[in-house]
Parts: sequence; C-alpha cells; structure tokens
Amino acid sequence: MTRSTESIRKAIGQLFIVGFDGTEPDKDLRDLLRHYSPGGLILFKRNLEDPDQILRLTRGLQDPEALLPRLVCVDQEGGRVWRLPLPFTPFPEAQTLGNAGLDSLAHSAAKVIAEQLAAVGIHCNFAPVLDLHTNPENPVIMDEILEALGAEVIDWSYKVDCCGGSLSIAAPEIVEKLSGKIVDASKEAGADAIVSACGICQLNLDMRQPKDGGSPPVPILYFSELSALALGSKNFREWANKHFVDPSNLMQKLELI
Repeated sequence: MTRSTESIRKAIGQLFIVGFDGTEPDKDLRDLLRHYSPGGLILFKRNLEDPDQILRLTRGLQDPEALLPRLVCVDQEGGRVWRLPLPFTPFPEAQTLGNAGLDSLAHSAAKVIAEQLAAVGIHCNFAPVLDLHTNPENPVIMDEILEALGAEVIDWSYKVDCCGGSLSIAAPEIVEKLSGKIVDASKEAGADAIVSACGICQLNLDMRQPKDGGSPPVPILYFSELSALALGSKNFREWANKHFVDPSNLMQKLELI
C-alpha cells in the first residue's frame, strides 16, 4: 500500500466515531485503531465499570504518537440515559431540570457532569441541547408510548442499533450476527421482551434468535401488537402464534391474557 493511500484511508477514518464491546481494547479494536485511525470512540454501559477502569480504558484508546487525540464520547444525558456507574453523580433528565425554570440549576448540573467526565478522560458528552418530542425517530417517543401502555422500559446500549435489515438477502450471516447481539444484549439488560417500531427489525430479531441452546428466546413484538393488547384486544393468541417466538406464554405469565 502506498503512503498516499494509507493517508487517505486514515483521513477518511477521522470522519468516524466507533463503538466496541468489552471493558478494554482487544486485538480487533487495536487493529482497527491502527489501520483506520478513527476520529473518536463512543463508550456505553457495556464498556464501563468504575472510575479507575474507565480512566485506564480512555488512556489505552489514545495513540501517544498521533498528531491529534482521539475524541472519547459518551451519552451522559441524565435520567434514563446514564452510562457511567456510581460513584458518578446521577442527575435527572434535562427536561426535569428545564421544568425547574432555573438556569443556574441546569448550569451547575452540566458543570459537575463535565468535570467528572474530564477526570476519566472523556472529552465529548452527547447531552441534549434541545429534545423535540414531536420527532417520530426520537427514541424518547417510543419509550413514552410504551410507558403509557403500561410497560416498564429498560435502558440498554443496543436500543437504537440496526438489525442490518437491508442485508437480509445479500448477506444474511451479517444480519444474523447483528440481530443476535441485540437479542443477547436485551437478555443481559433483564428485558422480558423487545418491542420494535420497525417491521423488518421485528421479523429479523424474531426469526434470527441466537442458537446458543442456553437461555430461552426473547419474544419480539411489533409496537401495535402491544397497543392492541393494552386496549383490550381479545384475540392476541390468534396472531401471537404466527411469531417464530410465541409471546403468549410471557403475556400469560404477566397476566395480560
């Protein structure tokens, strides 16, 4: 590979912020950092254990010979979207702070969050400057719908990850891997079921459950199914048995049918 080609590759890599599994850089991640030099990395709960581990991790993600430091990012928004564990100070969601009507309160909370993130080597916080509840693609909307229907929503790091639906025919093995990660992460988060607003995601997650032979499969519901159930539909079993993973047993256990 010529030097110019390598330079172009790394220049393109600077446009990307990437996530990864685990609490320390493994060989795959180190290879990616060396060959593509992404501009930054984003951390999720799956990467974070305690302040000492987080500081070791963020230092290990940097390249001391690089001209620019890698941007280390996180979603430390407040409320349900809170990635860092205790003893980091938990704060309510931005809307709650805003409803108090005190600019000084919001400023003080943001200052504490920023200082704590900086202390463990995190440079960028994707905290909301403005959240629009009218955005149908905003995950907050789905959460509020499910909570209004009586469900308990669990925050988890794969919440907005894609199942790879566009590759269902061309590269099903990729879709199976992506879907499997989402289902496995839901089990680790303690979820009883996954509810999707995307029909392709619902199908892929339902039919491509991990074949580990261990824990039971996770029921995958389309959000309108849960809506119908919450609104008193009496024929849930009639469509539930069309799923690859029949959710009827779960709904019966929860005394919903």
